[in-house]
Amino acid sequence: MNMDNYTRIKKIRQQNICLFKDYSFNCEENGKTAKNHLISKANYLKRISNQDRVLVFDFENRDYSKRNRELTERNIKKANTFNVFCSKHDDYLFNEIENGNKFDETNKKQLFQFAFRALVFSYSEQDLKDNFDKIVTNSLNKIGEAHLHNTEKIFKKYRFLIEINNWDSVETEIIKLNKKCEFISCWSGNLNIGINGLFRLSPSKISINIFPNENETVILLSYLKDDVFFADKLFCQRLKKLATTNEKKFITYIEKLAVAFDHNIALSPVYWSKCDEISKSTFYEIAHIFPKVKNLKDGLLGILKLKKLKLKLNLIH
Repeated sequence: MNMDNYTRIKKIRQQNICLFKDYSFNCEENGKTAKNHLISKANYLKRISNQDRVLVFDFENRDYSKRNRELTERNIKKANTFNVFCSKHDDYLFNEIENGNKFDETNKKQLFQFAFRALVFSYSEQDLKDNFDKIVTNSLNKIGEAHLHNTEKIFKKYRFLIEINNWDSVETEIIKLNKKCEFISCWSGNLNIGINGLFRLSPSKISINIFPNENETVILLSYLKDDVFFADKLFCQRLKKLATTNEKKFITYIEKLAVAFDHNIALSPVYWSKCDEISKSTFYEIAHIFPKVKNLKDGLLGILKLKKLKLKLNLIH
């Protein structure tokens, strides 16, 4: 991506109108967006930080290409912040998972907010990419447009459910491991990249949240109950069962999934500093597969490559 595109990204983000404008209550400054955290800095980023700094890709920053698409340190106040909502709606929509609130798996509103945050920030990113139709081929653009249209429909369903305070509409598979977690991941997409079977494309959007919680690693796999394919629901349940029957295999799968598809992943700088260069190299090899895809053939080859590669970092241990 050239420098002109980075300038466009910054301008588009700054001109974004709050995605909840005219919903729930009036926005501040007529819908002008603020810098919203994808991951709460005080509640979650702080847990993996070193002197309030974490490692992120910061892919919308113009120095991303200059530093070879590698991780960079950012203060938790600025790490993974995007213009999506006005500050009033941001506070309202995520009040249960911020403000110092502890993770509570019995709190349905909290689980809803985790799911919605992963979905809406992914939607915002897809919408941004829709402004850059010359970066990839026409066939890939059409696939991207279809994904954007589908994600927008799901976003609107979430927005309606928030309007009527229906927190029961989200189903969440909660997986807890007695392991230390060196990263935080929050994104929405297709979970089935094939454990034993083949990769299967699906319009279902599964929200994935992975984070450390005291002495545990928590993984949340969430979806709207009335808007998920049965096969995808079954796959989430299968993953949860795998975490019990074969924890090592589950960790290997979920780590690689997060590194490959969540380019807003945040890592512990202390942990990263202890990793050898070969382990770091495998991390970047997996993380760079899909951001470099320019056509459909590259995408299919990327899936095959992902299935073969082994991540040598132990991000959950």
